[in-house]
Amino acid sequence: MIGFGLFLVACGFLGWAAAGFTAKAKTAILSGSMSGLMMVAMGFLSASSRPMAAAIGKNGGLVLPAFFAAVFGWRAIVGWQAYSAGQPKLYVAVLLSSMAAAAIAIFGILLRERLCRSE
Repeated sequence: MIGFGLFLVACGFLGWAAAGFTAKAKTAILSGSMSGLMMVAMGFLSASSRPMAAAIGKNGGLVLPAFFAAVFGWRAIVGWQAYSAGQPKLYVAVLLSSMAAAAIAIFGILLRERLCRSE
């Protein structure tokens, strides 16, 4: 979870950098950083020795990647459509596609881990 969170933060910075660090690209840094920090927080909470904190971390850590996959996937589709229409923002579509794919993979890993532990 923590590694995925750091990946999302890095993607936010890459998106902002690819846009030339402009004020218009603040959403890239904000969305990547906020989603990444939420995953880092879930990772730390899931490792807590307090049962309630660990439950919040484990459940939140499972739900958030599914939510992120949907949001990043939707935004990636919009990005690819914009690129197909001639807008020069290939980096947006690629970054969002990468973030969605990573979120799907992390969700699958966390779900498999949860199912294996419950057996």
